[in-house]
Amino acid sequence: MNNTIKKISALMLIASACVFSSVDSAAQSRITAGYSSSTNVWKSSGERETSDPLNGFHVGVTRDIDLYSSSYGNLYLQPGVFYEFLADPDSDSDGALKAKLTEHYINVPIMLKYGYEFVEDTFGAYVFAGPTLSFGIASQLKLTYDSALVSGDATYHRYSGKVTSDTINQTLLDSLFPGDSDYNWFDAKLGIGAGVTILDSFDVKAGYDWGLLNRYTDTKIHSNRFYVSLAYKF
Repeated sequence: MNNTIKKISALMLIASACVFSSVDSAAQSRITAGYSSSTNVWKSSGERETSDPLNGFHVGVTRDIDLYSSSYGNLYLQPGVFYEFLADPDSDSDGALKAKLTEHYINVPIMLKYGYEFVEDTFGAYVFAGPTLSFGIASQLKLTYDSALVSGDATYHRYSGKVTSDTINQTLLDSLFPGDSDYNWFDAKLGIGAGVTILDSFDVKAGYDWGLLNRYTDTKIHSNRFYVSLAYKF
């Protein structure tokens, strides 16, 4: 877990530096947090299938860089950087085995945003669209065994395929897991959304991202994401 925190912190610092490196003194920055929900989508026998959602939260910053302004509204480039945590709300249980999935991401959206103020400095609305680069920091299955053969807790690291435990013999664990994985840590998404600005300081927005890349090397599975956010301009 300590290595995961270090990776998250380092990537957040690097991405934040890129977001705030704009020389535009009029650029507006926002701290943003909210709810995230991610589902995997695939086709089976020609039918579209959807997994149970992973739910969690996101927190990060965005920066509005003014591209064009007129009486018909404003056009912005809006880069951002976010930390996102996702988890299975319910542990999966299969007799002697219980499993709980958690995932950590650094997301870097690069949105094109168009907004219009209906009441100056009081109320406005906007729409946005663009890509998001999603970097998987950790994806872990927390396993709890309770059987005559295996008893104890273990962690399966889905990107590397390794499994670790302080209570179960490592040789036994290695025999249960192949030691490799085809789960990809990187994804690119394309999304749209809309929001409102209140009192020129607060934003409420919602968006949806479609995964463009296969999350598994040998299986065509995409990850889509819905989110709702509250932002404060500073």
